[in-house]
Amino acid sequence: YSMGGSNSRSKDGLWGFLQSGWTIIDLDSEAAKTGCFILQEQGGAGRRISVSPLARYHNAFIKLYRKKWEDGQKIDNKYSGIFTKGPVAYKDATDGLSLPVMLDERGKIVNLPIGKGILNHTLITGSTSSGKSSFLHMIIMSIVTNYHPDDVELWLADYGKVEFNKYFKQTPPHVRFLSLEKSAEFTFAFLEYLQKYFSQREKKFAEESVTNIREYREKHGKLSMPRVVVMIDEFHNMTQHVKGDLAHRDMLENALSEYRKFGLSFIFSNQTVSGLVGLTDAARLQIRNRIALSNSISEMKSTIEASGGNYNDELIMGMERTATGEMWMREWSNDGRDFSIKKYIGIYINDRERENVLSIEIAKKWQLKNDAEVIKIDSSERTVMPVALACNHCKRNCNDKSFPLYVGSPVTIDRFFCFNVEQRLNNNILLVGRNVEPKRDIIFNIILSLSIIGKFDIIIYADKSDELYEAMQSIGGFRSKTCSILICDKMEDICASISRLSNQVKRREMPSRRKMIF
Repeated sequence: YSMGGSNSRSKDGLWGFLQSGWTIIDLDSEAAKTGCFILQEQGGAGRRISVSPLARYHNAFIKLYRKKWEDGQKIDNKYSGIFTKGPVAYKDATDGLSLPVMLDERGKIVNLPIGKGILNHTLITGSTSSGKSSFLHMIIMSIVTNYHPDDVELWLADYGKVEFNKYFKQTPPHVRFLSLEKSAEFTFAFLEYLQKYFSQREKKFAEESVTNIREYREKHGKLSMPRVVVMIDEFHNMTQHVKGDLAHRDMLENALSEYRKFGLSFIFSNQTVSGLVGLTDAARLQIRNRIALSNSISEMKSTIEASGGNYNDELIMGMERTATGEMWMREWSNDGRDFSIKKYIGIYINDRERENVLSIEIAKKWQLKNDAEVIKIDSSERTVMPVALACNHCKRNCNDKSFPLYVGSPVTIDRFFCFNVEQRLNNNILLVGRNVEPKRDIIFNIILSLSIIGKFDIIIYADKSDELYEAMQSIGGFRSKTCSILICDKMEDICASISRLSNQVKRREMPSRRKMIF
């Protein structure tokens, strides 16, 4: 190939297309003087002997062209650039949810199906910095903006105690359950609560002679019974808890296989599939929606759970190059017999946009059919006893022979922790612990409980120098509107009080009011 110096750029470009295996002979011996390559035949392959300034130009051109090409392939997945700020018409979740949370390679919105046909439950995995957390928030925001709170309820359980913490401060009306607890006690209580909740729906379906949520809604209206989407982050904690507990492991499996007809869908999120040790094979089969974000190839394959025939070299290479926010998803055929593996990118909503969306939804004057208080569980924060609930409970459970004491909030679904004290021998309480603050709060709650019941004489034997006594005084804990409180902090007063009580017992005198002695 002979090319003069005036066409040196064309010659430079030719080098980019001629790879090893070509034999190139440059007949222009003067080419080097004009700044072109000097090439010669060597073993049947082209070889560069010297490099001109144009080679540097060529490399810069190729890099620039490649950058322009890659930038052209990038998709703007920002929430603000995709969705308008105007109100949207609510969708109908009777036949399931369609959540616009992803984009395909052309930038077209792709809906994530939840509760549609065989796609009732979803598993999402991804390593740290894969974009998994952002994707979960986008799913929540999509439900909040596209469905009425009486149409779809959200139950959020965050075993990592991080991602869903945001919704404690800004709780959208769709969220009816919110937990930041990771104990096994919570797992068992939550599964029992699920069983009880959907057993009530089963009973209602039987009374109405319907078999599923669609038939119930057709009979009573689309907002007559909400679908429930339960989203669990760091799902491996729950599976580890049920691994050695057959009863609760069966509850989880039954919830996955049987409760879909009652309108329940799970969305599980975890870093890996290998960590889901307590999830039975039967339970795994119920999770048809599989989404794998950036992770090791073995974990991504385990998430998608496809046979070897679904993979080829191109697909594997693509999965290895998965960027933050990109994901691979099983996309099922219409008949549900087969699926393909598709690549999408999640729509990204930043914290500010999310807060704005929540502010708008919270500000709406909702008149909900389910106006019950949202269940919130967070054992990392000290909580105030719900006095109104305790009062109602006390009216039903207090009598002449026993009375309840409300001492705290449990890590279970129960709104408060209480136990009954009976008027019989040996029914006393021993409080032991090094930390002053929880002991102070328990004593304060017991006095508050007695105040709810009323008509108690509370006698306190105390040492003024004790830090617990000082802590109680600092919060005004020794006060009650319905009970008398006598504080004995001098030894002679304590001895005199004990003597009077002892004489009353010996004489078998029945006091006019019940007494509680600290």
